[in-house]
Amino acid sequence: MNLIDLKPFLDDVTDSFAAVLDLEFTIINSEPMQRVSGTGAYRDMHRKHWEGTYSALVKKTGKPMVVLEPSEYRLELERFKQNTEYAIILYPIARGDRMEGVIVLASFTPEQKKTLTERTQKLLNYLEKIASLILAKLEQERLLEELTAGNAQLSEVFESVKDGLLLCGLGKGIMQINTRGKSLLRMDDASPQAERLREEVMEVAREALDRHQILERQVDCRADQWERSLVIEARPVRGNAGSVICIMRPFQELQNTITQNANEGVPFLLVTRNARMNQLKEKVKQVAQHSSNVLITGESGTGKELFARAIHRASPRRSSPFVTVNCAAIPETLLESELFGYEEGAFTGAKKGGRIGKFMLANTGTLFLDEIGDMPLYLQAKLLRVLSDRQVDRIGSSKLVDVDVHIIAATNKNLEEMIGKKEFREDLYYRLNVIPFYIPPLRERCEDILPLIEHFIEKYNCKLGKQIRGISPQTLARLEKYGWPGNVRELENCIEYMVNFEMGDLLSEKNLPQRLRGEGENAPVGAVPAASAMAAAPLPLWEGLPLKEQLRRYEARVFRTQNERYGGRPNLQQIRAICRELGISLSSYYRKLEELGLS
Repeated sequence: MNLIDLKPFLDDVTDSFAAVLDLEFTIINSEPMQRVSGTGAYRDMHRKHWEGTYSALVKKTGKPMVVLEPSEYRLELERFKQNTEYAIILYPIARGDRMEGVIVLASFTPEQKKTLTERTQKLLNYLEKIASLILAKLEQERLLEELTAGNAQLSEVFESVKDGLLLCGLGKGIMQINTRGKSLLRMDDASPQAERLREEVMEVAREALDRHQILERQVDCRADQWERSLVIEARPVRGNAGSVICIMRPFQELQNTITQNANEGVPFLLVTRNARMNQLKEKVKQVAQHSSNVLITGESGTGKELFARAIHRASPRRSSPFVTVNCAAIPETLLESELFGYEEGAFTGAKKGGRIGKFMLANTGTLFLDEIGDMPLYLQAKLLRVLSDRQVDRIGSSKLVDVDVHIIAATNKNLEEMIGKKEFREDLYYRLNVIPFYIPPLRERCEDILPLIEHFIEKYNCKLGKQIRGISPQTLARLEKYGWPGNVRELENCIEYMVNFEMGDLLSEKNLPQRLRGEGENAPVGAVPAASAMAAAPLPLWEGLPLKEQLRRYEARVFRTQNERYGGRPNLQQIRAICRELGISLSSYYRKLEELGLS
């Protein structure tokens, strides 16, 4: 959005102030440079070239300018050359380093020039206030545009969920519902049965609010020629007291899903408040629509297989197999037969009838090659041929078998470094790394520690029959300072351990695993320094990364730290305070958030 989008408003501004001051106004947009509004001789005047004009000079310098004598003035407008009364005051419309445009105040008569000459300073002050008014209107419109776009995106997400979604508020009834939800609750049906079904769903929502916890209930409603059974999950909305979101699914559909996906492990659930992780979730949806090879990298325990399964389940191949091969867990002598299969009698000990390899098992589906960095070099060459030709050569067979498989590979190793050491084939690396997927470690997204803890408490409450409702502040502080070398997997193990031994209703420090209790010289391996030390020396955590990436991560940490001072979501006044402290403009702040993936 720029000044051109505010033309009706600016027309009112120029007409009003021109009438009050008895001078002529024009307002020029910065990018592209274009006259937006004008009075008098400016009203219908258009300029194609702005080079050499004072408007262009003010745009460049960002400073006001006064030209009272035509002899001093390189005329902006050819038609005014003969008008000795023509003089102008120019004022930039700018905030920080962001130039929005220029206001020009002009005289065309002796009386107007007298006013311009005698009241120059007052007029400059006046133009400063007009510029501030325009900037405030522009910022208001931009925020409104962002809010409208955000609401539209939220509505689109709400609508795109395949389950029924219902947002209701205490005393407000149904606030928002998607099309699927309307269908499940038969919102267009005024029959007593449909009304009763909707009331039972609202009752589940009220119960979830009263208990301040997530509830799952089955709701049945039957009558003559009419039956509906729904599974409802009611979740109180954090930070919005009195609101509940209900996730609804037909019971029969849930049974079918369990049957169809019994071999696919746990459902994709990414608990995160981190902007980069949420971007990865969105990336999953895009990547899943095609069959380009994907390489997922990240430290051990970050959830690489979780993302691989998510890509498969979001793809058109979701009804076909998802087959996993752990290249590090299978001995080298067996890995080739596991991948490609073999014919009967291919080697001593070969199974009678032969064996179908993982590639053939995954035909029309997805093959997940975990720990690809541990694959022997001779097998890498054979894998490269399969990826190139989409044909499998079974051991002991002279016949090639066509396969249609989506390849997703993962590793916690630096494959580029391995290429330099001749431990991994460069051509295979580029064949696999068509779509790179980097999952950041837990220590780089500390804002995720608390929601993950809450998620694992819920999980192990159900599994172990406990009723723990949270974690003590001291214990949380200890866990947030820990470096989590084992990432999310280590955090889950830690919470499971603590839930097992906790006798109270909050996880406490006394039940921390031994490796997390040490202090000073006995501090746990991987512990992250205190916040003050981190700000001074964060780089060792990122050794081996290019300088540009290290600087990007440091900037991200600075902005996250500043925002967390205001609860993670600073208002405009707080953002301005942050900008003053960092010595940047408001526009630079928003631009940095977008560049760093924190917006």
